Amino acid sequence: MREAMPNEPLESELIPPGSTLYYAFRRLPDHQRLPCLGLFGLYRELRGLVFTQSETVYVQFGWWYKELERMLAGKPRHPLTRAISTGQPLFVTQPLDWMNRLEPLLGLSQFDDEQELFEFCVTAGAPLSTAIHTLSDIEPSGVSSINEFANDVSVAYTLFDFLQNLGKYVRDGIVPIPRSELDRSTIPASDLLKAGNTSTLIHVMQHQTNRVENTLASAYLKLPTSQVSKQYVALTITAIHKAILREIHHSHYDVMNNHIDITPLRKAWIAWNTYRKARQNRSV
Repeated sequence: MREAMPNEPLESELIPPGSTLYYAFRRLPDHQRLPCLGLFGLYRELRGLVFTQSETVYVQFGWWYKELERMLAGKPRHPLTRAISTGQPLFVTQPLDWMNRLEPLLGLSQFDDEQELFEFCVTAGAPLSTAIHTLSDIEPSGVSSINEFANDVSVAYTLFDFLQNLGKYVRDGIVPIPRSELDRSTIPASDLLKAGNTSTLIHVMQHQTNRVENTLASAYLKLPTSQVSKQYVALTITAIHKAILREIHHSHYDVMNNHIDITPLRKAWIAWNTYRKARQNRSV
């Protein structure tokens, strides 16, 4: 909830050079990139509050409620809401609905089962879903297909974040692996950091990785061919994530002890190649 100075470079804060979002958004024109960045920045702020295990979270959440109401009234104060306000009407109206769905989840530390995990991912991935819709130019007959694509990509985005940053989440007291799955593996959540790279833990991590990959594969099947050239932002994010997932496989799923990533040079190549194919309306 830190107030940035008006002249502070918003882009360098939200998407540092070398990050996945940096390469995904860099080819967007300014009038589209700025509101997308604001929305993703708000996403990080609010999702971070959901997992905050402190009573002060309600004060912070209340502050954002008031700020979003100010944005709806055309009087945003925060750099993020000012950025969002430059976008299409959906950018301005959607965040308040998103907050209403996040509020009951404040203080969340684990999911009971896969369904609860997926429901959270739908809510948490709303900014990417909104970006996908606003970058689309689709006839009414194709709306259901883009809705399904946006839903699966946004779910996969959150699942991937949980997987890549699993060790950090667990050290912070957050366990994004469904309780039912840990129960079946006989590894208590409290022992995840002490489990070592045993075959049982590897099996659990493999299942988490496969879930992300399956969700991404499902999304690709639902993208209308006519929208490939419009959706290079989502396609770039998912293509980079697929490359990192391969590295996670090669590491024997050692995400508990390591933050596994690929180099900025590889991300830049993937982003350029994805953009090139998307502009040719080719499968990526």
